[in-house]
Amino acid sequence: MKHLLLIITILVAAMTAATSCRKRPLNGDLDAQWQLMTVEYPSGRTETMNRSYYCFYRHTVNLRGAANIHGNLIYNEDNDSLIIDLPDGNDWLGHWGIEQHTPCRIGFKVIELSGKRLVMLHGDSALFTFRKF
Repeated sequence: MKHLLLIITILVAAMTAATSCRKRPLNGDLDAQWQLMTVEYPSGRTETMNRSYYCFYRHTVNLRGAANIHGNLIYNEDNDSLIIDLPDGNDWLGHWGIEQHTPCRIGFKVIELSGKRLVMLHGDSALFTFRKF
């Protein structure tokens, strides 16, 4: 009986240790890889994007596609604001719908966020539509 109790205690301790080390998402449904589908500009022009991905996880963002660009993420779920800080390099961000070079700080307003769809407004200018990938 003591031998069985010892085995159960070791199994419970091992399962607790294995699950406690996992890093959970900080940003709810936002933490995922998103494929940028379209960017709608105030002029009425809509651009369909091709192989442009935003990957949000915890306090980081990775822009993937023509190049890989890494930056910092600040997401405020209370007021639906998202700030992407891309501190390094001199990369043109047009591939991801942003008409700027790095380094830069980009602000978005989250309009819609679900498990499958993300819609964000960049300033007052462009509407970004994503699908979870």
